[in-house]
Amino acid sequence: MSLTSPSDPVSMQQLAKATMPCVIKEISEKPIIFIPGVKNNVANMTFDSIESIDVMRGEEVEVFGILTQQPDLGPALVILPGSHSKFVRLDEKIMWLHWQQRWLGKFSIH
Repeated sequence: MSLTSPSDPVSMQQLAKATMPCVIKEISEKPIIFIPGVKNNVANMTFDSIESIDVMRGEEVEVFGILTQQPDLGPALVILPGSHSKFVRLDEKIMWLHWQQRWLGKFSIH
C-alpha cells in the first residue's frame, strides 16, 4: 500500500480523495481508512531550505473536524496548539495555503 501526500495548497476535498480504504482481515472486516499526511510545497529542498520543510501527521484530521463544524470559516488562521503547534492558513475557498509548525510546548490562552 502506498499513500501519496498532497502538498499545499490543498483543499479538504483533495485530501479526502487521497485517502485509501483497506481491509485488514486480521483486524476488522470493515475497511480502515488511511489518511495521508500533507506536506508543504518546497520547490528546492536543500540544506538551506530545511527549516521550510514540514509535514502534518494527523493534524489534518483535526482541521477536517473544524471545517465540518465551520464550513464558511475562510479566510482564517487555524491554530492547533500542542507540543508541536501548527498554524494553518486558509483562504476564502477553504484551501490550505500554508502552515508552519512551531515547537512551543503546550501553551494556554487566558
